[in-house]
Amino acid sequence: MGQQLKIVAGVLLVVVVAFYAWWYWPRGEVLEKPEVLAQQALSAASLEQQEQAAAQLVVVAGKLHKTGPRNPAREPLVQVFKESKAPSVRVAAIRGLTSIWDYDNLDAMLEAMNDPSAEVQVAAKQMILTLLYLAPRNFPPATTAEERQAQIEKLRERWEVFRWAPGKPTTLSREQQEIVRRQLKDPEGPSSLEIRQRALAEQDEKK
Repeated sequence: MGQQLKIVAGVLLVVVVAFYAWWYWPRGEVLEKPEVLAQQALSAASLEQQEQAAAQLVVVAGKLHKTGPRNPAREPLVQVFKESKAPSVRVAAIRGLTSIWDYDNLDAMLEAMNDPSAEVQVAAKQMILTLLYLAPRNFPPATTAEERQAQIEKLRERWEVFRWAPGKPTTLSREQQEIVRRQLKDPEGPSSLEIRQRALAEQDEKK
């Protein structure tokens, strides 16, 4: 129970900091460069300053109104996620990547579900569920390492299903491949991932 409360507290802290960073952002002010905020998130003197910089980076990513690799804040967010030693800062980076629908780092999120920090594990799992449109109730909090590993394998399979297109190499069984073909609008067409990425690109062009 104590560990769960710490996780919730850490997540709430990131959300609150991000909210206030957005709410009190001076109207008309030029946004801070993502690269600058990333460096502050990694090297500011105090943890609080690092968290604030990470939260502002998330806000900037949202205000840029672009998704995935088209968002200039994507690589700074990835840098913070990979290099920060503070779980709360890494959680902020993960939430930023979730908000811009960054599928390119979903494999890294699967690895992060084994992170030493329970906060990071939870944030990574939430990103995977969001990007793959999976119901959280089907993946309740794991109470043991074995349960977590079982969920990781299940999510890895769902990810493979989501990104597989007929005719491409895959680890899916023939039965699973047939199921995917039936789910696709075009049995020989693009994967669900490709369809989603095209939709996001079209959305970005309109903004």
